[in-house]
Amino acid sequence: MKILTVLTYYRPHTSGLTIYAERLARAFARRGHEVTVMTTQYDKSLPREETMDGVRIIRVPVAVRISKGVISPTFVNVVVHFQNYMAGILSNHIVTYTQDYADHSPYLSRYRNKLTPILPPIKLPPPAEGAVEAFARTHETRVRRPVIGMATRFASEKGVEILVEALPAVLEKYPDAQVLYAGQHLNVIGEAEYYERLRPQIEKYEANGHWKFLGVLDPVQMAAYYPNLDALVVPSLNSTEAFGLVQVEAMLNGVPCIASALPGVRRPAQMHKMGEVVPIGDAPALAEALLKVLANRGAYRCDAAELAAMYDPESIAAEYEKLFAKLTRKS
Repeated sequence: MKILTVLTYYRPHTSGLTIYAERLARAFARRGHEVTVMTTQYDKSLPREETMDGVRIIRVPVAVRISKGVISPTFVNVVVHFQNYMAGILSNHIVTYTQDYADHSPYLSRYRNKLTPILPPIKLPPPAEGAVEAFARTHETRVRRPVIGMATRFASEKGVEILVEALPAVLEKYPDAQVLYAGQHLNVIGEAEYYERLRPQIEKYEANGHWKFLGVLDPVQMAAYYPNLDALVVPSLNSTEAFGLVQVEAMLNGVPCIASALPGVRRPAQMHKMGEVVPIGDAPALAEALLKVLANRGAYRCDAAELAAMYDPESIAAEYEKLFAKLTRKS
């Protein structure tokens, strides 16, 4: 089967969407499909065309960049919105991560009769030998506890300020607590003003050892990161976040999560009983949930093997193949 994926950004750009697209594309390629990804050449140093892990990648040159958006002959903002709606109308079928997200999406809810929920593919490599312990020594996670993780780009929709505002209440109870922030925080496209607004507050926490920026971690490094956490937070603020893959990655390592009540984003904690859900943009509620989780981590447990099987990329790719076969029979 020939499979084409089209999206504005693809790897090496790091986001939930690019990670999802990459994992699924690789799984399809391993299963013998001819897979092509068409995306933008957002970084001029990236080749116009290459093949990685059996996936052919074609990058369209960027003409103009506005904030986080890029404009090329095929990526113009107004046209993209029109194309999205036309794509919905003309599509035989649409896949969404969760029915919860689709039901609350102004776009997807228009096409309820052609929707199928399929969970995203999630899989981490095992950590390198001794990596978890080495990470603990480097970041003093055995002595500066509890450790609160946040793993995402530093972007306004991610709700970084909600964690910043919640931290004083946590530190009052746990004066040695620290936040380990994994992900790009400098030079994030379109987010310079947001970073500068929060920087003075975060620098105060950094100076006292309560906040560390780790930068972008590769999958092997993330596999050492999660076991060192006591909780992970996903305080996202708007529907650009549809699930929060990092939640399941953390849960696979026995780490409970606190997520905002955004449709889709709230589902991992609800489905797997591995965390708490708090109102969107509510820093006091986030602090309260963190204190609840940190005081009783043993109450948040799941079957890691069962969870891994549920999100295994091969299993997810097989679900897509079943859908493709069904649609082919109808045509």
